[in-house]
Amino acid sequence: MNTRLSRVAIGVPFVLFGLMAGFFYAFGVCVMPGLDRVDPSSAITAMQGINAAVRNPVFFVTYFRTPVVTLAVAGGAWVSGEKRSAQWLVAAAVVYGAGVLIPTGVVNVPLNNALAAI
Repeated sequence: MNTRLSRVAIGVPFVLFGLMAGFFYAFGVCVMPGLDRVDPSSAITAMQGINAAVRNPVFFVTYFRTPVVTLAVAGGAWVSGEKRSAQWLVAAAVVYGAGVLIPTGVVNVPLNNALAAI
């Protein structure tokens, strides 16, 4: 990978991480406080709708492919001799997995499934 292409490729994971950070930020500072302001039955209905709507191809690609793309770009950076960048990208993918994928799978998905059953 030439240097210019490598720099562009390294920007892709940053965009994906930014999209996911924005998603979680908006959810944390707007959606959840908004749901707290309405009666529980309305909040349940709204959250069920949100959970159904979030299961879409755009979210799927952004959420699940972010670490995959990051590791692929890390591999390209490693091969092109940008070892330090590759190491940081691998670290970012690991942090994303540990801080986003695992907690979501272990905590949030079971909660959402229980909410869907109501």
